[in-house]
Amino acid sequence: MIKLPRTLPVIVIAAGALFLSAAGGAVAGGMITGAQIKDGTVTTNDVKDKTLKLADISQAARTSLHGAKGATGAPGLVRAYARVSGASVSMQSGGITSAVPTAGLTCVTVPGLSSLTQAYVVSLDYSTDSTSTSTQAYAETGPGLCAAPAFAVRTFQRDAGTGVRTDTDEPFMILIP
Repeated sequence: MIKLPRTLPVIVIAAGALFLSAAGGAVAGGMITGAQIKDGTVTTNDVKDKTLKLADISQAARTSLHGAKGATGAPGLVRAYARVSGASVSMQSGGITSAVPTAGLTCVTVPGLSSLTQAYVVSLDYSTDSTSTSTQAYAETGPGLCAAPAFAVRTFQRDAGTGVRTDTDEPFMILIP
C-alpha cells in the first residue's frame, strides 16, 4: 500500500482555497452593474478624483455651471514688452523699434509711451550670454541717453579681475508697466 505524506491533504486544501479566492474576486468584480445601482446613491465620495470627463456630465449640468457675465477687469499690468538685441526687436507687444547710436547704447521706441512719463524694467537675456567667469554683463537705464520719448538702455561687460568696463550690445528684455 502507498503511504501518502501527511502534508498532502493540507496542500490540496490550501490550493483549493487559493483557487476559490482568486475566482471569487473576479466574480465579485463583475457582479454589480450600473443598472443595479439605485439612482441618487452614488455620491462625490464614491467617485475617484480626476476620473470624470466632460462627456460624463450631461449638457444640462454643464449649462447650469455658467453664471452671468462679470464686469470687465482692469487693464493689463504690462503696457509693452519686447526682447531687444541691438537694432533687432522680437517677442514684442507690437510696434516697438530700437536703434543703436553707439556700442552698448540702445534707444527703444514704444508707440504712445514716453520715457519721460513711464517707468520701465530691463533684464539681460542670458539665453545668449557671451560672458564667462572672468567677465560679467550689466544693464542700466537713465534719462538723457536717448532723445525722448525713447527708452534708453546701456549694456556693458565688466572684467571681474580688473574692473575694466567695455560697452557691448547685450540682448535684453524691456517691460513697461
